[in-house]
Amino acid sequence: MERKMSAEAVLDDLARAYSNDLENLRRTHLKVLRIIREYHSATDRWPCAKEIEERYGSIAVYDILEEMLRFGWIEREESKDGGRRYKRYRPTKVGETLAILSQWLLERYREEAARRLLEELRLGIKSLSVLPWRRYEAERLAQALANESVRSAQSRLYERYARDSVIRVDDNMLYSEARSILIEAKNDERFRRTLLSNTLREYFERFSDQEEDSGQEDKRLYGKLEKRLEKLLKYCFQSRPGRAATLIKLHAVRAFLKIMSPLIYFAGVIFFLSMGSLMGLALYAIYVPALFPAVVIMLPYTLLVLLLAVICVLARGRTR
Repeated sequence: MERKMSAEAVLDDLARAYSNDLENLRRTHLKVLRIIREYHSATDRWPCAKEIEERYGSIAVYDILEEMLRFGWIEREESKDGGRRYKRYRPTKVGETLAILSQWLLERYREEAARRLLEELRLGIKSLSVLPWRRYEAERLAQALANESVRSAQSRLYERYARDSVIRVDDNMLYSEARSILIEAKNDERFRRTLLSNTLREYFERFSDQEEDSGQEDKRLYGKLEKRLEKLLKYCFQSRPGRAATLIKLHAVRAFLKIMSPLIYFAGVIFFLSMGSLMGLALYAIYVPALFPAVVIMLPYTLLVLLLAVICVLARGRTR
């Protein structure tokens, strides 16, 4: 933990030291840096402009390379290959540092936005966790929903601010956009289906504990999880009175469930005792006819206990 905190402190210091460079760094620059580094990893040599263009997919890369040279993020060196001279590009120490810093910052923004969004889903998690054994599943569903919402927010904002600095879209912007995505999903059924489908795909990829031989997800399980995700959406972004009313209802349900198990066992025991007594009296009434009215009197009581036991079992099954 201390090592992680010290690493983050170092990265924070570097981010402050390279703040001007980070302000000028755009996604096109990061893409070129990634191409250069991947090419070097694959071939053990640095690429020339033509090779970068082929991977970038546009002649606009030449202007980007010149701009990066002016900023000092890459450097140009000459090399001979087959009797021909090539101008090859390699990242400078500043360029390497910016690639690492920008990746770390973007990941931190994403994690912080997802964490804040998860707090908005906290009431939904409580509603799904009335039964204790559901809490772990509810937390994982909420985490997958928060991650998918932030991912969608990233796609929207990165497209909207494509020409701006990579750190232009910070955690506050991501959180606000992801929050609006969840609100949109609450009000638009078609968009909600798409969001929930993507969320469940991530959920199964990250959290599925079982290997599926057929390669197809269990439709019944999929339907149950989709309903629980809808419940998560239902309870998020409620007004203060609505949240208070929901919490009161959840506490009442939880208290009812605490007495449910003892009530079921008590009703079952009394039922079997009553049935035993009734059968004994019925057998005895064959030989002593005067006891037959006692059997008739006890029958409604036994049926009432049976009805109570059935109601308790059905109510408990409903909460599952």
